[in-house]
Formats: sequence, structure tokens, C-alpha cells
Amino acid sequence: MEVLYKKILVPVDGSVHSRKALSHAVALARSFAAEIGILYVSVLSQQVPLYDQVKGSKIPPNASTDPVNFAKANNFYLN
Repeated sequence: MEVLYKKILVPVDGSVHSRKALSHAVALARSFAAEIGILYVSVLSQQVPLYDQVKGSKIPPNASTDPVNFAKANNFYLN
């Protein structure tokens, strides 16, 4: 069997859809002996310590805001 996936990046937020995506990613990883990277996504709460320091902070100009380019730069494959 040809190896199609070596690393799989799975964003999760606790929703039903993200749990289904994670389940699918686990099945793929098992099939191809791939690694899974999990990216937890959440809304920043005002109850988080240092919220005032983070709120409104700027993303560095050289930061990748494109998830596809980020995944490629970190050797994750999205298919």
C-alpha cells in the first residue's frame, strides 16, 4: 500500500464535527502508520489570565495566517 499520509493535522474545538474529524483522522493514521498533530481551537475568554495583554495584540508580519501554508511548512498533509 502506498503511503499517502505521514502526518495529519487535526483542528479540534470540542464540537460534534471536530470529534468526527478526529475519529476519521485516527482511522487514517492507523491505516498509514501516520502521526497525528492536534490543534485545539477555542474562543479567548475574558476569564483567561493575561486576557488584557493578549486582547488586541498584533500578529507578527512574518506569521503564517494561511492554515494550508502552515500545515505544509510543518510537514502536515491536508487531503
